[in-house]
Amino acid sequence: MNDSATPLPDPVERLLAEHLDRQAAATATESLRERIRQTLAADAPAMPARRRGRFVRWAVGVGAVACLFIAALSFWQNGQPLRASPQALLQETQKTFLQPVYRSYLVEVQRDADPADEQIPFFARGRQMRLWTRGDRFWIETTFPNMPQRGNSWGRDEQGTIWMTFGPREGVLLSPTETPRWLSVYSDLCSMQPDRLIAEVLRDFELHREDAPEGSPVHVIKADLKPGRWHPALKGAILELDAETKVLRRVTLRRSAGDDTPLTITYTLIETKSQDEIQYPLDGKEGKREFYTADYKPEQRQKLLYPLFGQRASEWMKPMPKLPLKK
Repeated sequence: MNDSATPLPDPVERLLAEHLDRQAAATATESLRERIRQTLAADAPAMPARRRGRFVRWAVGVGAVACLFIAALSFWQNGQPLRASPQALLQETQKTFLQPVYRSYLVEVQRDADPADEQIPFFARGRQMRLWTRGDRFWIETTFPNMPQRGNSWGRDEQGTIWMTFGPREGVLLSPTETPRWLSVYSDLCSMQPDRLIAEVLRDFELHREDAPEGSPVHVIKADLKPGRWHPALKGAILELDAETKVLRRVTLRRSAGDDTPLTITYTLIETKSQDEIQYPLDGKEGKREFYTADYKPEQRQKLLYPLFGQRASEWMKPMPKLPLKK
């Protein structure tokens, strides 16, 4: 099969192949049947009708088997089976998101240029993190500067609220309206919600199968934006799928930060755990945690965030003013 041809989704490929097989076999069988009839009529008029019927059925059966064998060979090339289309492979990957497991990816960020990281200060703190994801749920384990002794994690919920935990007892919430743009961009860059990523890639990107490294049990798919399509951050991707399970084993994304600086972000699968083995930090099962907001203990929230963002925390997260008491 010519890889340059636009491949059909796997179910359509299979149905089309089966239909063509039946059509080819039926056509060839009917042609063979007619030739046998003509031969018998011309060369063996004296053959008893009953014997002639048995012979025709035997000959037609043998011919049908031969035709199906030839049709099957047409779907093999150079001794290799027909390759599934990249669209079909990614549709199989989408099914893995329904599995009740959490997958952990090592996140590595590389910048083509390395300025003072003023737009995204987190990049100056460290370039490796650990991402946990299950469907549209995700969080990142990291070590916050000046707080190495605490169990830290952060993520963003479906309403766009960014949350951070500081040990087992404290946490902060940042609503979308008070989250600075650079922090929102950083959340987008690090999260890699697989279900959303695959849906966008299938919709807006041209997909091509790439050759996997020799001996590597993966399918490699390269994604480039379709002509006339636009994406706010994603410019291209290389997706490596496990050949057997279709799970995302490695993802490399070409993205741009808030200042249009080109970034390459790589996610490498390092661990898989069941829901019973690990808890989502906001499930509240690891003890009572107090979350500070703009309306609840804002001074304590600022105290926790200042080691992360320095003066920025004072600029865009000022404590709520105290109202004068009514006399």
